[in-house]
Amino acid sequence: MWRNRWHNCARKKVGAMGSAAELYTYPVDAQTPAARAAREGCLCRLRGPTEECNQSEHRGARAFVNLVQYRDLRRTYARAKIPLGLCSILIRAKEDNRPWIVCPHRLFYAGPHSTSVEQYIYRQWGLARNDKVGLWKEIKISVSEQGKHFDYTFDYVFRKVEAEHPRRFGNTPFLVEIMTVSTSGGGVEECFVSALRGDPAETRTSVNYRQVLARMMSQFVAKAQVAHEWGGKAVWIVQDLFWNYVCRTTGFSMDMFHDDPNGNVVMLVKKLETGGYDRRRPGHDQFRLGLDRILRGWDRFERSQQQSNVGRDFASVLNAPFTPDVSAVLEATDARNPVAVLTCA
Repeated sequence: MWRNRWHNCARKKVGAMGSAAELYTYPVDAQTPAARAAREGCLCRLRGPTEECNQSEHRGARAFVNLVQYRDLRRTYARAKIPLGLCSILIRAKEDNRPWIVCPHRLFYAGPHSTSVEQYIYRQWGLARNDKVGLWKEIKISVSEQGKHFDYTFDYVFRKVEAEHPRRFGNTPFLVEIMTVSTSGGGVEECFVSALRGDPAETRTSVNYRQVLARMMSQFVAKAQVAHEWGGKAVWIVQDLFWNYVCRTTGFSMDMFHDDPNGNVVMLVKKLETGGYDRRRPGHDQFRLGLDRILRGWDRFERSQQQSNVGRDFASVLNAPFTPDVSAVLEATDARNPVAVLTCA
């Protein structure tokens, strides 16, 4: 039933219709033992070799597909529902005919089975090779002060291990935030199920990058602000396709951007490469996610000049209402064990 659809799809120009590009972290037509095992077991290789897909971990309740109406899949999986393991989608009429990542874990993941942090992340925090960091996920801070309310959830919080036996963590929190596009137009389940059956169908599924840009900006400046005032930096990870859209449709200019390693924001722009993919060759049965560029700078220019216009202009709606004392995030992380302790590799 499986067909080599990838290159055929890339040649067609049929409007803004969407089809699945990756299921359970492998291209839809990959036929290696690892790829088949991932589809059969609903696995996510990014979370761990035997870990089931958990795509919605960053967004609340997990997404499942009810198999009651799909009798063939219910026989195959012998269960009532399976995780909706749609990692990326291919949108006709979008740039480069490359997949858009829709699952945050496909863009970045760290969890219980993770052992290391990549150097292009920890170096932004001033850490060195072989340093260790504790990892906490989904840390919510809700604090009120003088009629203002601070209410944000941080995707990942890292703290340096300062001592062992007993283990003690440093007082500077480092933030990592992930921003992927969301889907629009409906048809996501149809997109997923048809690919799982081996014949990826074009559906009305597309990507809603405008909504994602609005969601990102509602957090971007605020989280950069508090990370800076807590003594750390916010690292944002985005896909190049989305960042290209930002550059085309906003006042941000790559030509005018000034790289400043002292800035309070680091943007890691990643690129999902389809070149070199071979659906039947182990080790080449994946789309490679690489680093496209690193952007370092300030959330607002006046902050780089040690000035503050917070509250004085309409752009202030992007700022946090105030910065809670760093003890708020330290206490929130100290209240539970870290998900993992990772080595700066």
